[in-house]
Amino acid sequence: MGNNSGKYTSPFDLDGRIPFGQAITYGLQHILSMFASNLTAPLIILGVLDISAGSTLGLAILRNAMFIAGFVTLIQLFPIWRIGGRLPLVMGTECGLIGVYCSIAVAMGGGETGYGALLGACLIGGLVEVIIGMIFNKIQRFFPPIVVGVVLTGVGVSLMSVGVNMFAGGQGVADFGSWENLLLATITLVAVLIFKQCFKGFISNISILLGIIVGYVSAIIMGMVVPNTIIVDGVEITKSWVMDWQVVADAAWFSLPTLMPVKLSFHLQAIIPIAILFCVLTMETIGSVTSTVRQGVGREPNEREIPGALFGDGLGSSLAACFGVLPNTVFTTNVAIVNSTKIVNRYSLGWGAGLLVLASFCPKLLALFSIIPSAVLGGAVTMMFGMILFSGMELIAEDGFTGRNGLIVALSFGAAYGLGDIPGALSGLPSWFTSTIGAGGVLLLTVVCFVLNLILPKDKEKVQKEPDGIYECLLTPDSDIEEK
Repeated sequence: MGNNSGKYTSPFDLDGRIPFGQAITYGLQHILSMFASNLTAPLIILGVLDISAGSTLGLAILRNAMFIAGFVTLIQLFPIWRIGGRLPLVMGTECGLIGVYCSIAVAMGGGETGYGALLGACLIGGLVEVIIGMIFNKIQRFFPPIVVGVVLTGVGVSLMSVGVNMFAGGQGVADFGSWENLLLATITLVAVLIFKQCFKGFISNISILLGIIVGYVSAIIMGMVVPNTIIVDGVEITKSWVMDWQVVADAAWFSLPTLMPVKLSFHLQAIIPIAILFCVLTMETIGSVTSTVRQGVGREPNEREIPGALFGDGLGSSLAACFGVLPNTVFTTNVAIVNSTKIVNRYSLGWGAGLLVLASFCPKLLALFSIIPSAVLGGAVTMMFGMILFSGMELIAEDGFTGRNGLIVALSFGAAYGLGDIPGALSGLPSWFTSTIGAGGVLLLTVVCFVLNLILPKDKEKVQKEPDGIYECLLTPDSDIEEK
């Protein structure tokens, strides 16, 4: 036994060998953090398209979402040929653009017909990302740190609202923002901080998992001493934080993933905007991979890693469409966990991915994970989302605080979170634009940032990275800063 333990390395080693108990624990930490979010997008679009989540089709899509997330994560961890980044990347159903997906599906007829048209477009969109991955090393100059940093910062900003929504109980629940939800989320957050800051070694490394367990137990205790229902418009409704154990009891023990649960169709009206969206998702993936390698591994991505990750991301999304699932992409929640804990061991994440695949074959296990209250998960991940924002800011700083970069940052965020957030501001533009890029947020930010980087004159010489003030950064010509 002593000889075997001598062969163990470190969880901070990308290819290290660690004890099975530690590996499964680190993997479980990642899976619990992304489990609910991975099902959020399917649940939302099923509701919009009036497809019951409890129907045969709905349940098949939810199971498939787990299967695809686990399978594509394994490919990213342990590549096949050029497919996969060989990095600690956890994949999941893309939910940041769910509003765009819903709009396109409804425009294509709604119901299963509209969903099939959306999935057909996503299959093509995934292949677009594959092509970008294949030629990435030739076009890498179009993705300097300022572009990747702005996109990553935008992702962090957008995720903060996701974290707060979860913190308050989950968007749309009857008791959103109730004291019970806020208390559970706070207990979880405080537990994460205590385990992270007051302990060392293994306990500190699994602080997020331990925080979720504390929140889980707290929810069980609260369910015994606090009223479980709330009256809304004369109707008694179970509070969102109450765990429904009947769901676990009713779930089957075994079920196979279903190939092609929805018939795919291909329409140019859906394919064009989705192809544009995948170009944006590509830049988001580049940002996530760059952040993971820099913050987690402690170096710059090599020429193999980003193209491989894009290849896996694109093919994974195309495969997801064949299983009735929305595009799969690198989950920024898990990027934040890697950045925070520095646990990059591929084998530990591989066990986590295996649990996802197992959950897709075992609905009872899926149900056990799914009843974790959103408030508990929100308390665990809200701080992590802030780490994504911080990583983006670091990349922006690396490129230098020049007048040019200041304009790119200012105009990108101004368009995305100013113009894009005003209803009707872009109503005179084509509907395909207003429902996709013009919807604001990360999409519009990415396009504006990318275009500005192309058209604004480049700095002639390297400038100082710490100007005297933000106004000097934005308003002083680059040539004047260089002279200083």
